Amino acid sequence: MEPTIKDVAKRARVSISTVSRVLSGNGRVTEETRQRVLRAVESLNYQPNLLAQSLKKRRSHTLGLVVQNIANPFFPDIVRGVEEKAQEYGYDVFLCDNRKDFQRGLAHLDVLQKRGVDGIIYSSMGRLIEPILAFKIMQLSEAGIPVVLLWRQPPGINIPMVYNDEKGGAYKATTHLISLGHRRIAFIGGFQDSLVTKERFEGYCLALEKNGLSFDQSLVTYSDFEVNGGREAARHLLTRDLPPTAIFTANDLMAIGVLMAAKQLNKKVPEDLAVVGFDGIPFTEYTDPPLTTVCVPRYEMGLIAVEKLLEQMGEKEDSSSDSIMLESHLVIRGSCGAVEGKVISGALS
Repeated sequence: MEPTIKDVAKRARVSISTVSRVLSGNGRVTEETRQRVLRAVESLNYQPNLLAQSLKKRRSHTLGLVVQNIANPFFPDIVRGVEEKAQEYGYDVFLCDNRKDFQRGLAHLDVLQKRGVDGIIYSSMGRLIEPILAFKIMQLSEAGIPVVLLWRQPPGINIPMVYNDEKGGAYKATTHLISLGHRRIAFIGGFQDSLVTKERFEGYCLALEKNGLSFDQSLVTYSDFEVNGGREAARHLLTRDLPPTAIFTANDLMAIGVLMAAKQLNKKVPEDLAVVGFDGIPFTEYTDPPLTTVCVPRYEMGLIAVEKLLEQMGEKEDSSSDSIMLESHLVIRGSCGAVEGKVISGALS
């Protein structure tokens, strides 16, 4: 079997994008790294795809952006950040919407490749990433099309990634509820096989452990990241013999559903029930009461994702790290019963 660019990256202990930069002569790498890549190329007798490289030189000045669900108010700020930074460097953005369908996302990658985009930003947020995505990204790299991921990498590859501190944000939210005196704090996750749900659940569990509270499986339930799903999950929790006094949800849409369920069950928020969401989508400050939420820096993620892509394309000097984790912060509003307007930052230690 002919060696691939992935084999070279593994032998040289660098990312695929670094190998591409060395072989194309685009982008800055240290001399030590360049020599290590060239030694790996020589030892493996790797032959780059010269046709793909020659085609790549004819740039379209277009970037592809694939998101999970543009109808979700979480994503427009990311799109705005991507478009603004891309336009700053003279690139247009071709937007693709998965509509929460993984196979549709893979088809979008094929379409973007055929359209000759210069690079792709792919939102890997959602359910556990299937290995076929790694294979597809490898094909794109072989064709000279760099990819930057938002949130998580599929197993087996190492490419630039921009992601949020999900665990740290959930830890702040749960710790805040504990500081208000709550001991029966429920967690409503999205899809149980979602990486986002998993990491936000881990932050919830860590906060309980750090504060000496026992984990209660009966206070944990899962839904679908949607308003109606959050409402039904909350009704299940709140109609129990011993209901929670606080609910932390894995996104804001489900938290809005919790507020609806509480109203239907004649429970006052925050007097009878404290509610905290996650994401910081725009209209959470207009709910009744305004929703306390963990704000994700979505616009900044879009900006940085384009910068990481431009680095791979040789349009921008490399930063020190291929992957960037951004910190979320807790914005306190009326739904948790604390003083409104406070912002809690600080990374998880």
